[in-house]
Amino acid sequence: MPVSAPKVYVQDDAHSVMWEGAPGAVVSAAAAGKVRAVGEDEILGRYVRLTHSGDLETIYYGLSDIQVEAGQPLRVYDTLGTLGESGALRLMVLLEGKPQDPGKYMSLVDAG
Repeated sequence: MPVSAPKVYVQDDAHSVMWEGAPGAVVSAAAAGKVRAVGEDEILGRYVRLTHSGDLETIYYGLSDIQVEAGQPLRVYDTLGTLGESGALRLMVLLEGKPQDPGKYMSLVDAG
């Protein structure tokens, strides 16, 4: 899991996973890859977008204190940054640019 959080759930659209944790909690890469972009979405907040093998990408939204930069290679569990003030992390998985059901790529447990 990319962040320690008491509540994890798949969003209604089944295209993202939400973790509700503590602001400032460390967010880590769930899989090895390379930083494709760092930016900010008007609605979802600051993000890090990673590329992985086989045209797979992950996007981590809701970050503050981002600690990576575009082009940087990452190993699993490398720190991306910390959770923002809301304490919410949204993770999207894309395959060939199309949203995927994240549950197909990771084991999700609702701890809340």
